[in-house]
Amino acid sequence: MKTRRKKAIVGIEAAIVLIAFVIVAAALAFVALNMGLFTTQKSKETIQRGLGEASTALEVDGSVTGNVSNSNVTGIVIPLKISPGREAVDFSRDKVTVRLVVGSTAYEDIYQGVTTYSGNYSIPVLLSQLSDNDTLPNATIIFVRGDGDNVLEFGEKALLVIDLDGAG
Repeated sequence: MKTRRKKAIVGIEAAIVLIAFVIVAAALAFVALNMGLFTTQKSKETIQRGLGEASTALEVDGSVTGNVSNSNVTGIVIPLKISPGREAVDFSRDKVTVRLVVGSTAYEDIYQGVTTYSGNYSIPVLLSQLSDNDTLPNATIIFVRGDGDNVLEFGEKALLVIDLDGAG
């Protein structure tokens, strides 16, 4: 009978060791799975941050129009608004840069700041409607709907006016 008893004790010891291996394997699998989920979540956050930075805060709000004189485009008017879910944009002279590329020529920092205009707008907006003396700075922002500051906020509309005669 003694041999039988030893076999039973060896069987229980083997079962205990087997259970210990299963528990350790389960713990390691949990750690590996948890790290995989953590890494996936961090990757998702990184991608969302990248998309947020890459997406623009401004949208073109309507038709881009041009002013033509003697078969030459002399100016461009681009209506702008804030993209949904984005922050306000400050159009102060020291915060905005406008770069214009015409053919192979690039004009750096042609932005002159915010200009006020109180006239009536028609569609399409023409440069001749926006200027009393038919000469505008190279690029200006004119608020169509705004609260009087240089910040374009949600619900407001502005026009980016680029005078090509001034750029040449």
